[in-house]
Amino acid sequence: CEEVWLRSTMSRARDTAHGRPHVLVIAEDVTQRVHSDELLRRSSVLLSNAGRMAAIDGWFLALPSGALQLGTYMKQRLRLGDKAAEAFLARLNGRSRRTLLAALSRCRRAGRAIDIELDLVGGDAVPMVLRVLGQAARGPQGLVGVEGAVQDITEQRRVQRHLQIGR
Repeated sequence: CEEVWLRSTMSRARDTAHGRPHVLVIAEDVTQRVHSDELLRRSSVLLSNAGRMAAIDGWFLALPSGALQLGTYMKQRLRLGDKAAEAFLARLNGRSRRTLLAALSRCRRAGRAIDIELDLVGGDAVPMVLRVLGQAARGPQGLVGVEGAVQDITEQRRVQRHLQIGR
């Protein structure tokens, strides 16, 4: 027996020829959409769990507005509020801020990919090391922004320093 999902719409009407009331029912098979929605939900949960385990999330910088969209997980991990771009830049040390701005500029001007490490400091948060990857995002009108991934690699760098000291 196959499961079928239906969406129905009913409305009352009057037969104009005989004046009798009747009900019109339209049924639409939405089985495929229900299955697609469930698949999308499961994929989203898998991706969210993988991102949390790997301490990685996505980001998008809209151009020319400069509005930064950062994934929920990383926004929480970095303790950033609604003004994510300003809060993020404020936590970068001078060298990291220059590195990020130069990489974004090269990406916007020449389409060069971004692969940098940044040191976050300040605020009430623990200092962190982030790996930032990015690429130009294009639409029908050309460059619309820069998109990418950001990963917390603080623990990896701590272990590397510890191993280098032990040599």
